[in-house]
Amino acid sequence: MTTLYLQRIEISNFRAYGDNFSLSLPGTGVTILTGPDGLGKSTLFEAIEWALTGRVRRLEALTQEKLDRGRNNGLLARRQEDVPVAQYGVSLEFVNGEGESTRIERRAVREQENREQFAEVSSPNQLRGLGRGLPSEVITEKAIAIAAALKTTFGVEFVLEGAPPPAVMLERLLQAIEQVATVLMARKRVLSQTEETLNAWQQLDSTAAEARAQHAAAQAALVGLQNQVQAVLEVDERRRGAEIKRDTLLRLSGARMKIAQGLTQKSSVAVRIDRHTHELWMIQSYLRDTTKTIQRIKDLDSRIRSLLLVKQAVETCQQAYDEWGKEDEELRSKEPERLADPTEQASHRARQEAIQSSPMLIGVDWGQIPSHLAESNRRTQLELEAAQATRDELPDLEYLNDHQASMKARIDQLSSTIKEEHEVVAQIEEELLAAHALQQQYPDLLSTLGTLPSDEANAMDEAVRAVEQLVHHERQLVQSEEPFPSVLFKLNEEITKAQATSAQKDSEAQNLEQQIVSLRQRLLELGLQGFPGPVALDDQRNKLAEQESELQQLREQQKRLADSWLAWQKEEELRQVELEFNEQARRECPPSLDAVEERLRTSLTTGVDNGVARLLSMSTAYRWSRWPALLLDDPLQHHDQIHAAAFIEVLRHLVRDRKYQVILSIQDEDLADSLRRKMEVVGIECVTCRYRGLGPTGVLYSTG
Repeated sequence: MTTLYLQRIEISNFRAYGDNFSLSLPGTGVTILTGPDGLGKSTLFEAIEWALTGRVRRLEALTQEKLDRGRNNGLLARRQEDVPVAQYGVSLEFVNGEGESTRIERRAVREQENREQFAEVSSPNQLRGLGRGLPSEVITEKAIAIAAALKTTFGVEFVLEGAPPPAVMLERLLQAIEQVATVLMARKRVLSQTEETLNAWQQLDSTAAEARAQHAAAQAALVGLQNQVQAVLEVDERRRGAEIKRDTLLRLSGARMKIAQGLTQKSSVAVRIDRHTHELWMIQSYLRDTTKTIQRIKDLDSRIRSLLLVKQAVETCQQAYDEWGKEDEELRSKEPERLADPTEQASHRARQEAIQSSPMLIGVDWGQIPSHLAESNRRTQLELEAAQATRDELPDLEYLNDHQASMKARIDQLSSTIKEEHEVVAQIEEELLAAHALQQQYPDLLSTLGTLPSDEANAMDEAVRAVEQLVHHERQLVQSEEPFPSVLFKLNEEITKAQATSAQKDSEAQNLEQQIVSLRQRLLELGLQGFPGPVALDDQRNKLAEQESELQQLREQQKRLADSWLAWQKEEELRQVELEFNEQARRECPPSLDAVEERLRTSLTTGVDNGVARLLSMSTAYRWSRWPALLLDDPLQHHDQIHAAAFIEVLRHLVRDRKYQVILSIQDEDLADSLRRKMEVVGIECVTCRYRGLGPTGVLYSTG
């Protein structure tokens, strides 16, 4: 048999539990319920027992009466203000190795006559969900009746060779029903196409006639318009000639005015160019003088700086020579013995050579150094005074630099202005050339303008009046305020659209006639003579609807038969499994705990309570359940740490090696955490449900 594992338990208003308790459990693993006493750990085991058996043996022993099938069930319902709730229930969801789930649910509802009496409204035996099954003889009889209805209503012959099984008969019956459904769908499509084609033909026939009439009217309008256009083209040609003359006279008048204005403007610009050019020449000359003065000042400043450096070098050499002489005099007068020291002599001589190596004293004897330095200082002082006197006579350099910058800016401004003025002159000359060329191109029209302003005004008025008269005549011909080309374009566009519409309507009418011929042929093939009228179409539509309704009823009857046959097979299978299960339990279940093999009890008793050891040994020796599970309510309550460790090791063996599902309660949370860690260290999945207390809505808990 397939192994089952409890996947989820849901409890609603069962004793201390509220209506929202739900706990997911690992398949092959351990579920630990931990928390103080009196919070509902033992009640969870009672809920599982009640869901599976409909009884709670512990309460039976306390009350000395059975709590089964609605008798005194008030003890199991959660009480609110000492009144039991309206209903309570427990749901267990099992899953097998293939992922298929099975739900076992038991619920009880309070009776109205006595609030302490409850009646079960669902139990595991009522949750198979397969309906009431029918035997093969009844299935065959009903299937033959459906086949007869198919033959009577739709003319479908249903032939059965021999005596096929009910499943085969139901499958063939379903195929026949689907075949009839296909035929009805085809008839429905033909009827719909017939209606659509008739409606389209009636509409397009009148539309085609209108299109032909529109086409004829458009052709007549086109002929009349062509005659009208011919007359207008002549007037249009004359109008365009008058407009050209008017525009040319305007251009010649503008050219004459532009020549006069251009000559005046050119003369004015030439005067400005001369004035700006003279100013530019004067500023450039003054800029050259200023630049020379600035350069002279810079040369004098450089000369003064070099003379100051020479004077400083002379003073430095004089100071070094004086210090050496003072030191030499002190040594000779006070410490002559130091001069006898070779080291001191070398140092004294090195300082003397350093003084003579100065650039100011190269090639000068040691004895001539004082006079040489005095002469150099005198010459340098004279040159420095002369340079400073000359520099004082010249202006301030900063002022000259600012003045030079302002003159350069003015030069740039004048250069740019002169360039722009030359460009203006060039543009004026180009315009004058264009105006002269225009006058040379139309000498006859130029002569009509005359030489006086009044002559020119009269010629312009006459040209404008000629254009206006021709435009008015043209609008009278086309009977529109729009320009003639626009009116003609619109009329031609309308004629083109009318021709296209007429051709389209004619083509659609021809296509429709071909469709009608094709449809008439299809109706003849279906047994219809000619085009059916509206009444005939309604009759066919109603007939198809009745046939579809009858076919749907037959399909539902076939489905109910298939479900009934499946339910019958499932019931037979369940009855066979139940017989095998009872027989196996009868053979394997020991008459008492003492009948368990001694070696199994001995191997499990080491460090474990004898009663628990017997239970575990019986579970491993006699596997009469599809649910390999152990439900242990606080098995370690009176054991020390050594016994607890041995018990945990036994559970690890059962879960890991024998694929057990264990649900146990432990009051000590530290011991529960220790058990969880020892299970997880060997890869066993473990879930802990911690009971926190009792609230208005029932048990307070958390999972992790």
